[in-house]
Amino acid sequence: EARFEFVEIWHKDVLEFSKKYTIEPIIKKLQELNIKIASMKVLNNWFLNDNSTELINLASQIGSEIIVTKLIPDEYSGKKIELNHCIERYNDLLKICEQKNVKPAIEFMALAKYMNKIDDVYEILKKTSGNNKCLVLDTWHLWRNDDFKFTKFMNSIMNMDISWAGIVHFTDAAKNIPREMQKDG
Repeated sequence: EARFEFVEIWHKDVLEFSKKYTIEPIIKKLQELNIKIASMKVLNNWFLNDNSTELINLASQIGSEIIVTKLIPDEYSGKKIELNHCIERYNDLLKICEQKNVKPAIEFMALAKYMNKIDDVYEILKKTSGNNKCLVLDTWHLWRNDDFKFTKFMNSIMNMDISWAGIVHFTDAAKNIPREMQKDG
């Protein structure tokens, strides 16, 4: 009704609805309003060895072009995940998603203990194969890990292969809370 052409949907809402009812009413309503799903958020624990494909299947059924995939969730406090593990896991995810016609876009989390920078995502994308690899550029996460002049971001963005840009999140921040004290949301 607001005349959006694309929206991002939250997996929890769609999962809850689909378990109570079915996914068909959502698909029908989207078709009636001529709205496409740009992305579904979020596959939380893939890089932590969660092999569930339920959300990938749901993203495919609903016609989402992208499934946002957290690199390491902010709240994760387990042992460090190594880069080579992430590369292997992302290669596996790319194969699964290709069969479902969904692109898995990696989003780094600024407040994660490690693997919390855009350059970590770049390293994974450089070392994986496939046409559907991509990332989420989230302004809040970039801003939270930067300096006040956005210097790190400017340096990092110069190293990005433009074909990796799957989706951009423009997120705001609270004006009255210092950057170093900000939390996501």
